[in-house]
Amino acid sequence: MKPNSRPVLAGAAVLALLLAAMPATAAEGADAWSETTNRLRTVGVALYGWFTDTVRPLEVEGLETLPLADMPAASADQIAEWLVPDYLESLPRVDGWGRPLEFYVAPDAEGEPYLAVRSAGANGVFDAGEYAPRGTWEGDPEDDLVWADGYFVRWPQPPSE
Repeated sequence: MKPNSRPVLAGAAVLALLLAAMPATAAEGADAWSETTNRLRTVGVALYGWFTDTVRPLEVEGLETLPLADMPAASADQIAEWLVPDYLESLPRVDGWGRPLEFYVAPDAEGEPYLAVRSAGANGVFDAGEYAPRGTWEGDPEDDLVWADGYFVRWPQPPSE
């Protein structure tokens, strides 16, 4: 055995012990955040592509707040009709926690975001009807994840220390 191989083996053993000691709920929570982020991005990009191809090109400007309370909701069935099979193989309808995603389309709103997809986050409760862009993290009382007009308005971001 080479002299340098012991620290590597010891480091791998420590890592294995740390992973084994990690609570399952923490790992599951992180997976749900990651899965939800991926689903929002997937639907958002497909919705953006459909909209710019069939309705009109979007003019995305700096977003101060996203007023979802003022936007009409669209049903998952309507979104699937627009996107499947040309833009998506199938429409993700739930987030990483198994709760329904909400979809919004407002093609006639002047100066407001046109498209949005949101998840209620880990706590399962939609926390706002209006969102200022910022990162959020599981355990944050306002942990919704939101995509609008090609960008995340609320995105996963670890808390600063």
